[in-house]
Amino acid sequence: MLIYLWKEHESKFKSSKFRKDTVWKEISEKLWKANNNWRYSATQCENKWKDLRKTYVKVKDHNNTSGNSTKTCKFFDDINDILSDKPRITPISVASNLRKRPLSINSTVNSVNCSSDSENYDLLCDTDLDVEEQTKITKKPRRQKDFDELKTVLQSTAKEREEARERRHQEMLNQSEKAINTMKDVMLKLIEKF
Repeated sequence: MLIYLWKEHESKFKSSKFRKDTVWKEISEKLWKANNNWRYSATQCENKWKDLRKTYVKVKDHNNTSGNSTKTCKFFDDINDILSDKPRITPISVASNLRKRPLSINSTVNSVNCSSDSENYDLLCDTDLDVEEQTKITKKPRRQKDFDELKTVLQSTAKEREEARERRHQEMLNQSEKAINTMKDVMLKLIEKF
């Protein structure tokens, strides 16, 4: 029933005229009208929907991974009918986070058949490339430099913290040892008196 009601109110969720909490409240009221035992708040309905969708996405991702056995979940077919065509579930395109390695000049020249008819002959077969162009190929991206600098700063900060922690620990040990020695002296004096 919740899945059916979500589908029925999907346009309201997409619309900027309606607040999501009011739509969920409307859904919870319809559930209550359908069955008096279904007294769920708007927040409970929303959380249940999110849980169903999350489980569906996990199963869908598992099934889309090559080599995995097929899994299913409760209400899979019902949710699949509604969400399978959504870009959030089946993206239109996927951006890769894999970086392409820059080709070296020599491998580029060797891999392309350089002929006098080729438009790229001058570009690929010219071995007198500017030094600036060659350094562009091997330069680290700015983000990588920033990341390396941040990593160095964080490592040095962590090292300083660890040293300070060790120093405090040693001071506490020394103070404890002094306190123990003082207590021993006091106890010995008390024993001598009796």
